[in-house]
Amino acid sequence: MRKRGDNKQRERIERRQLNRGADREQRQAQRHAAAIARATHRSTPVTIPLDVFEDIVRYCDGKTLSSLASTCHFISACVAKEVQWREANVPHVPRAYLRMYEEDYEFGDATFPRPRGIQINMMPFHLEDAAGTIPAECHGYLAFIRQCVGRSTGLAYLTIDEREVPIGESHRRGGLHIDSPTVWEELLDSEPGDAGKRFKPYALRWGFGVGRRSHRDGPWGQFEMIDGGIFFASSSAGTTRVYPNLILNPAMVDAHGSIKGYRHLLGDPIELDAGEVCWITDKTPHESLPLRRKRPGQKFSFRQFFRLVTGPVDVWFSKHNTPSPFGVLPDCVVTDVDKFEVVARGDGKRTLYSEIVNYS
Repeated sequence: MRKRGDNKQRERIERRQLNRGADREQRQAQRHAAAIARATHRSTPVTIPLDVFEDIVRYCDGKTLSSLASTCHFISACVAKEVQWREANVPHVPRAYLRMYEEDYEFGDATFPRPRGIQINMMPFHLEDAAGTIPAECHGYLAFIRQCVGRSTGLAYLTIDEREVPIGESHRRGGLHIDSPTVWEELLDSEPGDAGKRFKPYALRWGFGVGRRSHRDGPWGQFEMIDGGIFFASSSAGTTRVYPNLILNPAMVDAHGSIKGYRHLLGDPIELDAGEVCWITDKTPHESLPLRRKRPGQKFSFRQFFRLVTGPVDVWFSKHNTPSPFGVLPDCVVTDVDKFEVVARGDGKRTLYSEIVNYS
């Protein structure tokens, strides 16, 4: 009996020793695999195609892009490429807009006149004879005109919009946009192998606008030298937002000037005060904001809007603009094209360009 018990005990000891040896070998194998993994990770990191990061940085705002450039050095080339593209297509520039403060007024403070329900859009008139070439009911805005352009001469286009606006809606065009729309020009010199016709984007001028630096003191400070552009103001504070950028790539813009989808590329905007006159180019992003409720139960808010386009305009749409009662004609192509109806049709951008050219 004792011999049989000794054998069983010996077998248990041998199995225990074998298990310990197997565990030791397994641990050694695990440590060896871990060492190989660490060495492999240091020498050959996981590779991800850089074009993936190019797609990522494309949707980053400016602050996020700067953070990526300083922390993720392995994609610094992607960030640098994106920054270069933005500087060429959506530059952040101080001359994108100019604000006229009260102390800068050369011709005195101009306030909105008593509203008359005026509704005119892009009506041509002569700056040197504004009183004689705009209707009498618009003379309350002569102070605004003088404040903007002083004693300048030439053709300009006047817009006045006075009406009640439902709370929560924008008075003028909502959404981020610029005033220079894009149409598509057909290229006749199609290269061999091209499938069908080719087109390229073409930006229509709608006021242009250039702000030049000046070392002389003046009502506009260091940017007093301005050429063309668009002046505008409203009677309600916080209903207009303007961005410090220029959209130089017409392929980013649709036939109505919309640039939705590119908000993250823009700098911090400003909101205009009531009665504040602002000058912009036709490539300056801006938007009309929904009117806010000022008292409980308010459903509508009255707002006055003034705009003066002083630079060159490529197309004047007769179905949307106001003709001069004094016979002043636009100095550009006049078309009967309905720009909203044309764009609503299938091939909107291309059709609009071809119809405009037919009227030229």
